[in-house]
Amino acid sequence: MTNPIGIEPGDFQAILRQPHVQDRVHTLREKYKDMKLLISVDRLDYIKGIPLRIEAVDMLLTSHPELVGRVVLLQILIPSREDVEGYQRLHSVISEKVSRVNEKFGPST
Repeated sequence: MTNPIGIEPGDFQAILRQPHVQDRVHTLREKYKDMKLLISVDRLDYIKGIPLRIEAVDMLLTSHPELVGRVVLLQILIPSREDVEGYQRLHSVISEKVSRVNEKFGPST
């Protein structure tokens, strides 16, 4: 199920029909065909709760190990205020949390 929030749904549907977008959708569907794919697209900002979202995925997979390899969070970040030190730190915190979760639960290849 797709629930676009905060965008014009008609524009979203038009973009979704573009060939390069369809190619990307196909690639993602193939890569994650047997998994629940959680997709989040956010501007890099403190109010978005991105570090907490990553911690929530960690907690979910820790408490439900049967979901490891079956649930994936694809977090897409749009850069914001890249010249501000606080936002650079936030990006580093997010990167560290993602690395930890990937090391803990990712494939061991």
